[in-house]
Amino acid sequence: MDKDMDSIAARWAIVARRALLGAAVLVMASQTALANPITLICDINQVGALGPATIDMDEAHSSVSINMPANQHVPGAAQTIGPTPAKFTSRTITFSWTRPSEWTMYFTINRLTGSVTQHVTFAKGQYNTAWDCHVGKAKF
Repeated sequence: MDKDMDSIAARWAIVARRALLGAAVLVMASQTALANPITLICDINQVGALGPATIDMDEAHSSVSINMPANQHVPGAAQTIGPTPAKFTSRTITFSWTRPSEWTMYFTINRLTGSVTQHVTFAKGQYNTAWDCHVGKAKF
C-alpha cells in the first residue's frame, strides 16, 4: 500500500512540475510580447515640417517618447518629448506632456488605425490636430 501511495505521489509531482513549467513559459511569453518597443512614423500635417515625427512606445515600461522634426518656420522645433508615462489599453495609448506656464498636449493613439490625435490647451485657447502614422520597420 505504501508503494501505491508513493507511486501516486510521484505521478502528482510530475504533473505539478509540468503545470509549473507551462505556467512559467506562458509568463515569459507574455512578458516578451510586452517588452518589444514599437516606433511609429507620423506625418504631423504641419506646414514647414522638415520630416516626419517618430513616436517610440514601450508598453513594458508604460512610457512614450516623441521625436519632433525640425520646422523651417519655427526655430527650435526639433525636440524630443519624453519619455513620459503612458496608459496602454487594448484600443488606445494615451499620454500628455506639459510645458509649465505655456501649454499641455494630450495625445491619443488609436491602436487599430495608427492615427494620433493631439489636443493642445494653452492660455489663449486650444486646438486639435490629427497625425497619420504607420509602424516603422528597419530598411536594412
